[in-house]
Amino acid sequence: MKKKDIREGDTVVIERAGDVIPHILNVVLDKNKKRSKLFKPPKKCPVCGSCIIIDPDEVVVRCSGTYICEAQIVGRLKHFVSRSALDIEGLGDKQINLFYNKKIIKNYGDIFKLKKNRSQIVNMEGWGELSFKNLVEAINDKRKIELSKFIYSIGIRFIGEKNAQIIAQAFKSTDIFTRFYNNDQDVKKDIFNILENTDGLGPKAIESFKEYSDYKDNRNQILSLIKEVNLVISSLQIVKSPITGKKIIFTGTLNSMSRAEAKSMAEKLGARVVSSINKSTDILIAGEKSGSKLKKANELGIEIMNEESWRKLSLL
Repeated sequence: MKKKDIREGDTVVIERAGDVIPHILNVVLDKNKKRSKLFKPPKKCPVCGSCIIIDPDEVVVRCSGTYICEAQIVGRLKHFVSRSALDIEGLGDKQINLFYNKKIIKNYGDIFKLKKNRSQIVNMEGWGELSFKNLVEAINDKRKIELSKFIYSIGIRFIGEKNAQIIAQAFKSTDIFTRFYNNDQDVKKDIFNILENTDGLGPKAIESFKEYSDYKDNRNQILSLIKEVNLVISSLQIVKSPITGKKIIFTGTLNSMSRAEAKSMAEKLGARVVSSINKSTDILIAGEKSGSKLKKANELGIEIMNEESWRKLSLL
């Protein structure tokens, strides 16, 4: 914004970069229109008043009140129930905002205790006995949670789905996971020793996971949540295949399966699914309407597989 002198209220010319991302080319200046002041990032979080962190390696500013800022607390609750996490039907951003403001849901565990708030919720505008019953059933359907999904869903920075899977593999039982969050120092020492010697997990992710588990309020919240759900350890059976040990990436639309199904299948075949393409990527699976990633794969000389070839491979 500073480089191109972009200000609030400006008219800009944009182009579609990389077939997807809107890219601002320039500002259209109007001599008859007074421009606003140049944007300056705030020094304090407008929600909680904590100091703002500016990371030179990122293009965003962050609130330092990670675990006390209500905006971040609500954001993590929304992530917890989102489609990529627990995917609780009928509990989206709108409902999380409502229940948080009404002090019905303050943490993850409260979601699974929603039934005790029946009289309050059924009398809210837009709610009734049937809609409340459907929501409670949808929540109960999600009480069985795979450990890697659980770790991903609680919204720890730098812990995406892949890192969550790697971390989950360090825990041989749900009892060990519970002892970890009970602050058992011997267990924590063993787990972090495993993680620090695990390929594919960077120091930022490990430090973020440690910081989260060191914070007492987080530990209490996780222990409360564990009491409400049925944690299970995944027993992923990896089948040796031509893509075992290779980095693959999907692009475009797949007609024979969803992206989530394709990713799960690739992992069962021993591949590592990545989100960005570079020289270390081994295979690109191209569906319909593949864009810039397909072009880059050709430029880098990366093996390209169409959907039909992928479908045949996934049936091995």
